Amino acid sequence: MQLLPDDSSIAPVIIAGTLSQMSLKLHNQLMLKGYSLLHEDVLQVFINETCKYAAWQTLTAQRNSTQIIEVDESLVLQGFEWLLIEPSVRAGCDVIQANLVDASGSLGMEHFGLSVSEAEQALKDENQKLGRAAFVQPPLSFKTLAGN
Repeated sequence: MQLLPDDSSIAPVIIAGTLSQMSLKLHNQLMLKGYSLLHEDVLQVFINETCKYAAWQTLTAQRNSTQIIEVDESLVLQGFEWLLIEPSVRAGCDVIQANLVDASGSLGMEHFGLSVSEAEQALKDENQKLGRAAFVQPPLSFKTLAGN
């Protein structure tokens, strides 16, 4: 994360990083928790969930851009965008992990963690929350300079 100098705006500008950087950090956290995901899996979840968010809200990278913005590993997210997207990303990773654990059951391994249906329901819930959070905007004022 990068904290940009205060420009006296409503909210401070925080750059979370590229999707690749953030997915690598999350991948390392999940590995410490015992997840068996590949970095590419986590990155793909990041891309998928960022696309969902972008369907509801304009990404900061899009504002004032004159070019087409690709949602790929080099896309830079602001801190507030990451905070909104993160729960859905984690839930998406839980779905992949649950599928891997479920598949390993046929090899005689013991099941642990969320079941596939629990993880899918959690992802569905987080996506609904993401959709609602994406529409939150700062308050608008219709007060004019004349005081009307």
